[in-house]
Amino acid sequence: MKSQRFETNLSVLDPSRDQRLPGDVFVYRMPDGLYRFGRLLARGLGSSLESQLWADPVFHLVCFFEGSSLNKNSWPDLETTNYLIPPCLVNQKLWTLGYFKRIARIPLVRDELSNLCFKVNRLGLTKYYLIDGSEVSDPQLPCVDLSLHSFLTIDDSLSDALLIDRVVT
Repeated sequence: MKSQRFETNLSVLDPSRDQRLPGDVFVYRMPDGLYRFGRLLARGLGSSLESQLWADPVFHLVCFFEGSSLNKNSWPDLETTNYLIPPCLVNQKLWTLGYFKRIARIPLVRDELSNLCFKVNRLGLTKYYLIDGSEVSDPQLPCVDLSLHSFLTIDDSLSDALLIDRVVT
């Protein structure tokens, strides 16, 4: 059986099965050839939130920063919430297919997750939680939709944010 190939705006950099850890900085490239940067914030959620919400250690909470560079070793300030799109939950395919490439392993200096809320849609109801599992009614923090994103939906979200035409499949 022949495997199906999907066209994306994300360029293939270097497929990797290396272990990923919170704090990892990664690059990705779009059709303009510029490097853009993201960071792995967590694997699974590992808190009381995990017991209330769906989470799995093979899933990765990532964020994408505004800014770009011709040089993959010249990244923007990673201690800001200057996000290109809201942080989201992805699986390891973005690394194993080569769309994301780790360029640095820098431990997180503060609890990045305390600066986020988590949006949960169940049975047509939307609720928001902090990482400690407490519910909030009016979130003021960037909200993570706990739906799992594929490499295709990430490609679409990044393309939209960067005003690049989506690939039609």
